[in-house]
Amino acid sequence: MNVLAEILSSKIRAEIFRLLFGIITEELHMREIERRSGYAIGTIQTELKKLLRLDLVKKRKDGNRLYYRANKEHPLYPDIRSLVLKTIGLGDILKNR
Repeated sequence: MNVLAEILSSKIRAEIFRLLFGIITEELHMREIERRSGYAIGTIQTELKKLLRLDLVKKRKDGNRLYYRANKEHPLYPDIRSLVLKTIGLGDILKNR
């Protein structure tokens, strides 16, 4: 499968992009991603592994917890963030007002 197909082929991936590439670009613990997205932890783990392999997401370990954040150095970061803000992120903007 090519990189573009991997990036664009999942609803959960779109939700992870919304959380990590959206308005507030904070690092999130996996359980926080689960809570905010409403998806099962196993599904989130699978998608995060794919995003880590593509280097779109970075992780940081703190004790026994893993935190995830968007890789701002990745060449596709500005494009993915722009896409998120133009689509899914609009709802977040309106909710925060």
